[in-house]
Amino acid sequence: MSPDPIRLLTIDDDERLRRSLAAYFEDAGMDVYEAGDGESGLLVFEAAQPDIVLVDLNMPGMNGLEVVAELARRSPGTPAIVVSGTADLNDAVEAVHRGVWDFVTKPIVSFPALENTVKQCLERARLKEENEQYRLHLEELVMQRTRELERTRLQIIQRLGRAAEYRDNETGMHVIRMSHFSRLLALKSGMSEADAEVLMLAAPMHDVGKIGIPDHILLKPGKLTPEEWEIMKGSPQKTENKAR
Repeated sequence: MSPDPIRLLTIDDDERLRRSLAAYFEDAGMDVYEAGDGESGLLVFEAAQPDIVLVDLNMPGMNGLEVVAELARRSPGTPAIVVSGTADLNDAVEAVHRGVWDFVTKPIVSFPALENTVKQCLERARLKEENEQYRLHLEELVMQRTRELERTRLQIIQRLGRAAEYRDNETGMHVIRMSHFSRLLALKSGMSEADAEVLMLAAPMHDVGKIGIPDHILLKPGKLTPEEWEIMKGSPQKTENKAR
């Protein structure tokens, strides 16, 4: 299946030049649209959605600089080439500032040279679009990997919290209460909803060091000995090591 033909719009109040450009680029296999002034050109642009625009600077009503600026605002990825009889450097510089991709002076002495300029601008536009799509794809991959890491971290936290609950039901219920209290206090202190949610998810880690405490100490019904207290006080250190 052959690709769709290139759509070219020429905006110029010189009808003879417009017809010459149309004849040449139609022979080159392009679909050509015409407009005799800036206002009409913008209407044709919206209707035809061309791939590239040739625009004169000096036209009645809306001039070429205004047209170029409006085209850049509406469709910055669509190349606009100024084709003008003015040789004023200031106009050329201003056209570039307004968003023009290239500048060709009249009279046009070589239509093939103009065609080459058109094709170069189209190639630049294609590469620019590909780069933008590649950038968006990379951003999406990064976001996807970030979401996967967040899910993995959440699963680790939840499993550690459950492990603490299996060791000591009171610790497990305390972890749940602590998580929700942490979220509420965070919101009351001015934290954002997202940050408060992160704090709630991380809170279960505060007591997970108890997993490393031997059962005969953790579950002892009576008073702990000084030696057992020393082991029990090592729980925060174990929590810190697990968090790392």
